[in-house]
Amino acid sequence: MDIGLRLTHPDFTNAFSAPVLRRIVARTAEESEKAVKEWYRALPEDWFDNPEPYPDGTSRRLKPRRFMRALTRHWYHEVTADGGFSLFFKSPREDGVPWGLRLQQYGGVVVPRRKRALTIPVTAEARGVSAADFEQATGRRLFLLKGEDLEPDEVGTLAYEGEDGRPHAAYKLRRRSEVPSLLARRGHNAMPDVYELRSMVLPRFADAVEMALRD
Repeated sequence: MDIGLRLTHPDFTNAFSAPVLRRIVARTAEESEKAVKEWYRALPEDWFDNPEPYPDGTSRRLKPRRFMRALTRHWYHEVTADGGFSLFFKSPREDGVPWGLRLQQYGGVVVPRRKRALTIPVTAEARGVSAADFEQATGRRLFLLKGEDLEPDEVGTLAYEGEDGRPHAAYKLRRRSEVPSLLARRGHNAMPDVYELRSMVLPRFADAVEMALRD
């Protein structure tokens, strides 16, 4: 996920040489990258979480939110040839799957890439782990349950036998899943809006110009 920024500023060609102007933009980009990281550090841990508990009543906040930690660390900047710069988030998971910041911001449809169905956790223990890792970590064997009232895109449920001898759901299996934007789900964006970005970039650009004037 990246944010492209085009700086519009007065004509500084009489005051600064081209190399100095490039340094001004580079410093602005570097400091703006830090500002975006600080923006995420100031957010609550549950910024991306559904406030409702899982269907089995367990809280969605029993495990650390690794997504939020990644957002506070893995933003980068790149100066572009047209006099602007880009800020981008890049932090692949261990399995190579992207974090999905674009999906959080805009919403969309998720489909399985290599398997027949998506495994959607329905209990806190299953969040953030694959079905195979769930079995290994908990020692519980998962089995497939299929009901008669499945939704069109629903394959079934991966469940395990609890200590009470009854099946307990761990994952819903679906062929596709529609994910609303974070704005629709929680009432706020997944990334800074244009006004917040301006408040980050413009003061840093002014500071970079002032430093160049003092040099």
